[in-house]
Amino acid sequence: MSKLSHSILLMVLVLVNTACRHKKDDPTPEPITTRTVLVYMAADNSLGQLDLASDDIEELRKGVLSTNSKTDNLLYYIDNYSGNPRLVKLDINGTTYQETTVKTYPEHNSVSVNTMSQVIADVKAAYPATSYGLVLWSHADGWVPSAKATVASSTTRWWGEDAGFYSYMDIPDLKTVLSSAPRFSFILFDACFMSSAEVIYELRDYCDYLIACPAEIPGPGAYYPDVVPAMFNYMDTEANNVGLSIASAYYTHYANSYNPAIPNSNNNWTAGVCIEAVKTKNIDMLASATNNIITAHIHDSEAIDASGIYNYDNRQAKRYYHDMKEFIQHIANAKEYAEWKSAFDKAVIYWAATPKIYTAAKSDVVEVDNNAGGLSVYLPNSGQPSLNTYLKKLEWYRAAGWNSTGW
Repeated sequence: MSKLSHSILLMVLVLVNTACRHKKDDPTPEPITTRTVLVYMAADNSLGQLDLASDDIEELRKGVLSTNSKTDNLLYYIDNYSGNPRLVKLDINGTTYQETTVKTYPEHNSVSVNTMSQVIADVKAAYPATSYGLVLWSHADGWVPSAKATVASSTTRWWGEDAGFYSYMDIPDLKTVLSSAPRFSFILFDACFMSSAEVIYELRDYCDYLIACPAEIPGPGAYYPDVVPAMFNYMDTEANNVGLSIASAYYTHYANSYNPAIPNSNNNWTAGVCIEAVKTKNIDMLASATNNIITAHIHDSEAIDASGIYNYDNRQAKRYYHDMKEFIQHIANAKEYAEWKSAFDKAVIYWAATPKIYTAAKSDVVEVDNNAGGLSVYLPNSGQPSLNTYLKKLEWYRAAGWNSTGW
């Protein structure tokens, strides 16, 4: 054999060996990006009694069929009136869903710090991932503290109600839970009144995006066949991120069925919705811009004229949830407002509302102000001394400059 032939043979053997080795030892790598999403359903309350939790679980079963079984982990925790509290994993089995009970718990308070912390730890241990998402599903009343007496005497519900234990979860307790949890790519509040500056600022360090409604949400809550695939959006650009995807999916379903002239019910919700998404890394910028205006225009505990400022709450005296954008526009000059609005637009990346939304307080639909911005804020007033005191416990009080106004 000539030297040339020998060299060619060696080259062929090397190429064949290399190709075989790569095929055997270096197969196409599996996707390494994974996301585990927990839907935490505190439904030991009227929502469970009305079967709204069962309906949403059925929707989750449909939604999981649109996920990627190699990268997406969808779980729900449910505490309602049917069996013991349990943690369930949803998977795809051919053309249908498959459920696996990860853990069954003894009867417990689903809105206690210990319980919620344990459930999240169980999820992380069983399905570790490169990113996490959290849905908080229950009754809620924004940042307003709970009565914590009996269900009958409670005038507020805050986030999370466990009627069996006459218990609610206040913001500082939720913050304690999240402080020991993995950072979430998103937190979706499928609950009423949670899009408030006080809530979002308090939780800003624990998620990248926070999606919530400043008013009452529809009885059926999120339509999960559409929202579940949105929760597994791994993109994060200005034009494409999980916060935007979830909020848009939440809104679009109800916008498509919106018709306030048709009798509204939980089985046929036509009364619309409003929803927003906040990019939490920009909320400090918004707080600083708000501080500049509040400290420049409010002094010595002076009364704040809230007339003409849209309020998202149609119960009682409408004192809790005023529209933040309209409030700032009301007290700032044109230059100040323009600078503030720039910061606001970087934080509130999505806001959408049907022309009217439903309120249980009136058992009817009410108009949404076209100038509203989707983020509520509390305006201290002499008629609510206990709330003024409670506000001081939240980080927003100082960040927004209320501590310099005498309130």
